[in-house]
Amino acid sequence: MDELPMAARMSRWALAAEWLLAIACLSPLALMPLARDQGHFAYAGQVILDGGLPYRDVFDQKGPATHYTYALVLAVFGQTPLGVRTFFLIVALLGTRLAAGLAESLAGKGARLPCVFCFSLAMLQGDEGTPWHTAQVEDLILLGQLLVLRLMTTESPPWSRWRLFAAGLVLGLCCTYKPTAVLPSAALAVVCAVWTARGGVRRKVSLVGRLSWGVVGFVIPPLLAIGFLAARGVLDDFWSVIVEFNATYAGHKNSAGLAVTMLAGHWGRFVVLASFGALAARRRQALLLDTLLWTLIVSNWAAVIWQGKYWPYHWTPMIGLLAIFAGVSVCHVAGQVARRVAELESFHWRRIAAKLPIPAAIAAALALLAVPVDTRYALSIWRDAALVAAGRKSLDAFRAPYECGAVRADVHREVAAYVHERTGAGDKLLVWGYETVVNFLADRRAPTRFAVDRILCLDEFPRRAAWRQEFLASLRSTPPAFIVVVDDDGTAMWRDSNVELARFEELHELVVNEYVEEAQFDRFHVYRRRGGDGQLAVGRSAEGSRR
Repeated sequence: MDELPMAARMSRWALAAEWLLAIACLSPLALMPLARDQGHFAYAGQVILDGGLPYRDVFDQKGPATHYTYALVLAVFGQTPLGVRTFFLIVALLGTRLAAGLAESLAGKGARLPCVFCFSLAMLQGDEGTPWHTAQVEDLILLGQLLVLRLMTTESPPWSRWRLFAAGLVLGLCCTYKPTAVLPSAALAVVCAVWTARGGVRRKVSLVGRLSWGVVGFVIPPLLAIGFLAARGVLDDFWSVIVEFNATYAGHKNSAGLAVTMLAGHWGRFVVLASFGALAARRRQALLLDTLLWTLIVSNWAAVIWQGKYWPYHWTPMIGLLAIFAGVSVCHVAGQVARRVAELESFHWRRIAAKLPIPAAIAAALALLAVPVDTRYALSIWRDAALVAAGRKSLDAFRAPYECGAVRADVHREVAAYVHERTGAGDKLLVWGYETVVNFLADRRAPTRFAVDRILCLDEFPRRAAWRQEFLASLRSTPPAFIVVVDDDGTAMWRDSNVELARFEELHELVVNEYVEEAQFDRFHVYRRRGGDGQLAVGRSAEGSRR
């Protein structure tokens, strides 16, 4: 009589433990500052909330779903870094729930908690690059793929039409964030077609008719996005950056060999742990899930190679799925340890030890060793997040040391505060560099849609000359109150912004003749507009603010 209530209570405790573990591991993400990418997406969201449109009023290489998602996040959670980060914390927490359910399908209930831990560590991207590698659109793509796996594995093939339609709809939405998501979507479609045929739908007409529901769902989000942009008259702008500019930028790729090196090096231990977990999984009972998971893992890796940039966050969908198998592996090892401890006759408290402390410690150590996370760094951010929660450390102090672009987060905040205090709501700010996070933090719009200098600095891009003329015309018609020039922010693919300024003669002449350097914050040179136009150059003396 008491077995069912006891089982229900244990289930509730287990669920609470999963939530608590995920929140404890991932909560520092909500406190992180915004880095370059997230700052630019957030700025694009501000422009949209002002009534603007992506590509027409702010240029970016990502799909339109990126900018409208950020606009929705800002509208719901507030136009602050905390609001943006809170949303992506929720995304990560939802991911842990879906991942835990998939791990249970592979290896039973015991795999849920280890999977939550491994998945949380993978999403944390625990090193000094955490602000860069989290809150990216890849987090949303991973969540979408986990949802599709859940849809496709809670019903045996042949799947119902609505389920195929829903899966296609989610995958199509992923492609409106990032076009390379089409590769794992296509791979999944092929596998699903094979399984549908195996499931009893063998006639060609019936098979095609059933799978067409997934195709219809898949094309709806891209068609709606393209139709919306066409109706608003910005389809040419969309094409010019998403297709033409990205095609040119795609020529700046790392070699495929580097992808193999990173897989074997940076992610090597994690891949080994996940592979062991795949072998330990209940393959016969979960053959479909096992197949779908590996299909997505391999195709996501192929998408990384296709893009050819290899930033750690590009690997997020693949790594998040590997974390499921890693959780299975940790569960298996912990179970083996528990059984060995229970067999030690001289260990008089072996029953207690076998149930929790020793297996749990082994499991945690294995996950921390295998998941690509700097353990000391992870422990430090968990400690600092606890200090913030306890009121013993300020949020600004927590964010200050993180490199979020060319400079640390505290420099971004200081530059934004400096400009905000010396301008009005209608004044403009141009940041010559990839640091539109300053525009977002200062709540000051750029006078041009080319708010990122790199859009204008790709020498081989055919539209560069025309775009530069449009850019200069915008500055002349709406002169910014301040221009911020960034030094020494180049990468292997881009020259320093100050070097690009010198190469852009018309802009360099405009800055020299019409602006005066008023302050410097680290690598940021702040130029204030000359002349008697008080509305553009109102402000206190910069004396005492120079760094």
